[in-house]
Amino acid sequence: MFFGISAEAITNLMPDLTWIDKTTLPEQLRSAASHRQRVKLVSGYLLEKLSKRRPDTVIQEIFSRRHDFDAWLLSKQHRLSERQLQRRFKHNTGISFAKFNRILRFEKALSRLSAARYGDLTQLAYELGYADQAHFIKDFSEFAGITPYTFVQQENLGGESSSFIYAADEA
Repeated sequence: MFFGISAEAITNLMPDLTWIDKTTLPEQLRSAASHRQRVKLVSGYLLEKLSKRRPDTVIQEIFSRRHDFDAWLLSKQHRLSERQLQRRFKHNTGISFAKFNRILRFEKALSRLSAARYGDLTQLAYELGYADQAHFIKDFSEFAGITPYTFVQQENLGGESSSFIYAADEA
């Protein structure tokens, strides 16, 4: 949406931003003093791009509801088939509903793990809707690069927000 191309076409790729858009952002990111400043630069850049495009209202609704959306109901409200909604979502985001739901569950796990202990992991896995702890560990490790147990052990992790978009009110 930011560049007028399908997100699906560039999913899992690392295209050079200057091929897609003439910008000085890469240079600004290299000279940024901190991670927080880089996040602020990227968020500002993307918000500016977003303000110049008309977003897909159905996709916007999914993101605004996050954990509380029903694909079937949403497709009926917008007079789309479920398959049309899935294709539209994948075109706009580059990921499937299933992957999106896994990401939402991971974000929920991050916020809950910052206050968890090792003994809580099995219960947490069930509360998050996993069939067992093994599936929870596999999903978490895929997104975080570490196991939930390692995450809990590292006390300095988890205090930060699980959201990667810089909040404008933190400016």
